[in-house]
Amino acid sequence: MALSDFYKVNSHYKTRIVLHDRNTHGEPLHALSAGKSYLDLLWKLCRKIKNAFEDSGAVA
Repeated sequence: MALSDFYKVNSHYKTRIVLHDRNTHGEPLHALSAGKSYLDLLWKLCRKIKNAFEDSGAVA
């Protein structure tokens, strides 16, 4: 399911995804931390989308 599909089904949602980049200044641990933060956020968003999709009565 693409985000555009989700927003078609849930047109009343006003929240949109915005990606922010980070400069790790060549530090691998900073890059790892930024990647983990991104994956944590993505996981939460996927769960939220899945729940909203299921609540809409649509079949996944």
